[in-house]
Amino acid sequence: MSNPAALKAAIDSGGKTLFDGYQNFLRDAAERRPIPSQVDFGSFKVGENLAVTPGDVVMRRATSLYASARCSHPLVIVGFAAATSSPPTPSATSEP
Repeated sequence: MSNPAALKAAIDSGGKTLFDGYQNFLRDAAERRPIPSQVDFGSFKVGENLAVTPGDVVMRRATSLYASARCSHPLVIVGFAAATSSPPTPSATSEP
């Protein structure tokens, strides 16, 4: 470990931060996540604190952040359908 802040937190917590991190690692490994999770997925509930809107992928492409980078990152553009009706657009000749 070379992160001084992590070392201090581990010492100050009596090792609890190391234990919590190990538990997170085990959960990610059990769910076969290739990248460590950074959020608690169990805290999201559709319709309660998470919205679901119909949409389609408009464009999908692998892109590199830097010209010399060896890894690529996915770029996905999603077009969402309107969930509510929009008010009519006022015309230039209409009066309020």
